[in-house]
Amino acid sequence: MKKEIAQEKVYDKQLKLKTSAIQNLRESWQNASIKENMRKKFESKAKLRAKKLAMSRGFER
Repeated sequence: MKKEIAQEKVYDKQLKLKTSAIQNLRESWQNASIKENMRKKFESKAKLRAKKLAMSRGFER
């Protein structure tokens, strides 16, 4: 009986560790995705600004 309870506790701890590891992975993937989207948005805005500036100076790409 005591052995079964000890095994259940070990199993519960392992399950909690696995669950928290999965949670951490999800969060890091989401953060990476958000950063990538922000980078793309920034790059597209920079390209648009450069194009507007070039057009205002009489150059075209």
